[in-house]
Amino acid sequence: MLLNSLDYKLKREGGKLVEVDRFYPSTKFCSCCGFKNDSLTLSIREWICPECKSEPIEMKTQPRI
Repeated sequence: MLLNSLDYKLKREGGKLVEVDRFYPSTKFCSCCGFKNDSLTLSIREWICPECKSEPIEMKTQPRI
């Protein structure tokens, strides 16, 4: 039900809902250029993209638990 609601609202605003597998390595991808950093481990919380020299947005917006 939650996914249907999100999908409806995103479509209404011109957005798109993308569902990914729970093991998809989203934090390893740079949100600016798409570079995949395979050298990251779970202990690394912040990193700078070696390709475009930016800090990926996901790392800035992830909730800290």
